[in-house]
Amino acid sequence: MSFDNARLFKEMNKSPEKFVFRKLAFLITLWLISKKQRTGYELIKEFEKDRMLAIALPSRIYPLLGNMGKFGLVEKKSKMQGKRKAYSYSITKKGKEVLKYASKCVSNGIKGQFFKEMVK
Repeated sequence: MSFDNARLFKEMNKSPEKFVFRKLAFLITLWLISKKQRTGYELIKEFEKDRMLAIALPSRIYPLLGNMGKFGLVEKKSKMQGKRKAYSYSITKKGKEVLKYASKCVSNGIKGQFFKEMVK
């Protein structure tokens, strides 16, 4: 898996807090979808329960889900909820690989120690 480091560092230097929040929100959203197929509304409610109000907005969740779909990390399926069409999202094989990679990245060496201490 390769990443554009120049773009990554440029984004990180502009706003470190926003950078960390976006990446964390991305991984948490993907992780939630890996546990159970969900709609955008269900994800918003999940984030609201945990008081992650900055991500618990349709204007944040739906673009994030759209990007995940473009990258092939989630699959979007339509279903009827009453008279409305709702979309649910499930993780793809590629999405599972990204989570596995992220897990490896944060569990080894100094990064692993950092995260263990951060979640105490």
